[in-house]
Amino acid sequence: MGLHIICGRSHSGKSTYIMDLVREKTLRGDKIILAVPEQFTHIAEKKLLHTTGKIMDGYIEISSFKRLADRTRVLTGDFRNNIISTTGKTLVISDVLDKTELMYYKNSASMQGFVDVCLNTVSEFKKHNIYPSDIEKMIEEIKDEKLKLKLSDLKNIYSSYEEEIHKSYIDTDDILDILSDILTKTDIYNDFTFFFDEFSTFIPQERKIISHLLNKCKDVYITLCIDKSMDNAVFSPCISTLNQLKNICIENGYEAPEIINLDNSYYESEELSFIEENLFNYPTKTYDKDIKDVELIRANNPYSEVECVGAKIVSLVRDKGYRYNDICVIASDVSVYQHIFKNVFPKLNIPYFMDNKTPVLDHNIVLFVINVLDVYLENYSYESIFNFLKSGFIDIPVSDVALLENFILSTNAGKNSWLFDEKWNSLVDAYNADLNEKSIISSIRDNYVLPLAKFHDKIKGRNKCKDLVSDLYDYLLEINLDSTIAGYIDRFKENGDIVRYRQYESVWNIIIRVF
Repeated sequence: MGLHIICGRSHSGKSTYIMDLVREKTLRGDKIILAVPEQFTHIAEKKLLHTTGKIMDGYIEISSFKRLADRTRVLTGDFRNNIISTTGKTLVISDVLDKTELMYYKNSASMQGFVDVCLNTVSEFKKHNIYPSDIEKMIEEIKDEKLKLKLSDLKNIYSSYEEEIHKSYIDTDDILDILSDILTKTDIYNDFTFFFDEFSTFIPQERKIISHLLNKCKDVYITLCIDKSMDNAVFSPCISTLNQLKNICIENGYEAPEIINLDNSYYESEELSFIEENLFNYPTKTYDKDIKDVELIRANNPYSEVECVGAKIVSLVRDKGYRYNDICVIASDVSVYQHIFKNVFPKLNIPYFMDNKTPVLDHNIVLFVINVLDVYLENYSYESIFNFLKSGFIDIPVSDVALLENFILSTNAGKNSWLFDEKWNSLVDAYNADLNEKSIISSIRDNYVLPLAKFHDKIKGRNKCKDLVSDLYDYLLEINLDSTIAGYIDRFKENGDIVRYRQYESVWNIIIRVF
């Protein structure tokens, strides 16, 4: 048993060293778990398959801390699956704020965003193993009255939240604590060797798990991006992590960790190797050889930047035999460039995938669901009605919506006209149009607006949230929103539009989970 820490700069071969050890140990029949951050699991699987040719459940596995927690719970018979979602936690915090008497944050409790602040604060407390009793001790030791009031409010919110959550659910922030508790009682990892790669820091919950593993499994290997001199401020987060790992060994009476320093440089380009080594160093150094692999372009604006990048990509593919999937474009802020990429790259016939997150509240499906309620809240205003009809989720020809829009603009029809037959019919009769157009105008009202008004009548007055959500869900099914979205998803899939296919599928699944 022991802790082994592999240190080295970027591209010094830390992951290669790990993979070589994995191959060596698997040939001896050892059981291996390679843990990486959640976003690296796919890359790690590819590397492991390339190195060993296999991933076998129970013998060679790729994991993250969360996956390890799920795996351990299943293997030890903990089948609780009532894990509360972020939305559920938000509702619990909102309820707690309504019931808890606050002193310092009394006026802030009703402000927009305060629920998220409280949720994030509680989450940070849990990740750093800070409990309400710890906050109580802090309050007793602090003399600053304002700070006392703040901490007192946070302690009350935290305590009430914990009490409510643990009545029926498991908090996602408690998963690692559950894993840590199980590890003290089980021997399922006694014959495993653990490797941790691509981490720069470990939160207290994760360090606690590593401590338990050191006491249970054969060996633990951890890679850290650190220069062997250990005096460069650039590496301070990893140096701090190294010291924390050493303290774990000291506090638990384990052997001092073995430090393995790698000095290799696997950069194929001298220029890139020089930049990596000297970018943050002082005093600065000058590269005095010919430069072939680094090109600096000064553009007048972001649009010109993207045009230059696009031209370079076309040149690499056309003249030097590159493939599009060999090329990656990295931007400091994708939001600044995404609309330019969407404009420039298609003109140059460059296929691309953009890895950026779209806020779920900005998605068409969510905007439509919100608009169903906005029509009621905005008293059947012109904008809300036609946002609803033009959403793309109502099966009406564009030309028919245009006829109705001309009619509404001409007659200035309002809520009463939409809802009462007598007023509506008098406006239609007086409108200068042929019978067919009048029939189309009235059919849209009868088939789409009046059923919407019927739903609005259901949710009038004081209702429980559960009933409101149920009525909204029934209405969405009534207008066949599920079938419409399924149609969009199938169309995107057939056309190879994977991005929109996944977006629509994910957003609809999120909405279904909420209902």
